[in-house]
Amino acid sequence: MALLRTLVDKECNGVRLSIKAVNRRREALAKEVNALRKAVTAEAGREFDLDSPLDTASALRGISSLGGRVGRRVTLIQLEELAGTHTLPGLIAKYRRAQKLGRELEAICKAVKPGRVFPSFNQIRWAHGSLSSTHPKICDAGGPLDVRVVIDRTIREHMADADRALDILQRITGDEVFEKDWREGGDHPSFIGGCATERNLDQKHLLLSVVIGFSDAALSSRFLIDRFTAAGIRHALEGKYAKLFRWLDIYRRDTLTQGYAQHNGKLKYLEGLKSSDLDRRQKALRSAVRWLIRY
Repeated sequence: MALLRTLVDKECNGVRLSIKAVNRRREALAKEVNALRKAVTAEAGREFDLDSPLDTASALRGISSLGGRVGRRVTLIQLEELAGTHTLPGLIAKYRRAQKLGRELEAICKAVKPGRVFPSFNQIRWAHGSLSSTHPKICDAGGPLDVRVVIDRTIREHMADADRALDILQRITGDEVFEKDWREGGDHPSFIGGCATERNLDQKHLLLSVVIGFSDAALSSRFLIDRFTAAGIRHALEGKYAKLFRWLDIYRRDTLTQGYAQHNGKLKYLEGLKSSDLDRRQKALRSAVRWLIRY
């Protein structure tokens, strides 16, 4: 309830945004969508309606290695699952994602009134405590806005911020190797190198996803890579930043034993930590890590 008064104020009086940054993001997304459309056409060897699940499925069935795995229609989730086996579904998935972000950004632009938007906030959608918002969507991780676009500090501090999460991770674990890579990497640190660099993967979010505890299957779908590559990246990170992952293993073990997450004098009770259901326990542990690094 500590944020209640602030959120009521922001819903009534608006959240300030950097409109110039929003417009730059919109232009960049439009260029990305066009570039991906051209890349898909070049890979497929013909033009088809990328926004049609029927036409997309038809184009994918023409690929011998995919034909038996594609039905009459194809969804974004199915494209993400197929991305690890062929280049084309991965490109189409990226196109669909960019299109979705573009639509969300357009909704934000339409809702702007003199540099402000008036969203509805939700504090309980995410168990780890991050804010969510609708009408328009400005807060959720993976949304169309970078956290730096939001001028209001109180709202910004309760949004997912990869840089802040990495800073917290370095500070609490004291991993010297990770600190060196993080501090010297600038805006594009190379935590993995090799295949991650070649595939142009977002290494900040990839590392954070491994830290949080996402499965190889989830990593594969999120980053459009095959599971073998996902497992190799996880193994490489755990070996390179051994001190960091040892600290997290102890934190998870203590969280399960106590039935709540604890750090720096603060407690977070999470439903499912004492559940006999393994999936619920793992979900609660992921939330415990996200609460810890505020991501």
